[in-house]
Amino acid sequence: MNLPKALQVKQALFRSRVARRIFVLFILCALIPLSVLAYISLSQVTRNLYSEANEKLREASKASGMTIVERMWLLETDFRKIQCVTFDHTSVSAGTPHLWQKLHRFEYRK
Repeated sequence: MNLPKALQVKQALFRSRVARRIFVLFILCALIPLSVLAYISLSQVTRNLYSEANEKLREASKASGMTIVERMWLLETDFRKIQCVTFDHTSVSAGTPHLWQKLHRFEYRK
């Protein structure tokens, strides 16, 4: 067999049982801690990403809720202004007979 010296050395390393065991133990000693570290890192990164996503969602929903509340307050003040103006049923023109009824439906109630 005419193999280069490098290949002959590699084949000779794994012929003995002890060499194969040492090689397998070396690989296991390298892969087990690496796998554990990868799992821990993955779980922490996943937890942090979920936490940040929940925080952003909470902030967005709070902003939307506050916008709705502000608009409701503006509507409330507008309706109070409309309520303060005294409408005379007879002053409503004949073309808009339901105006008073529409405004009366939005009357502020406590």
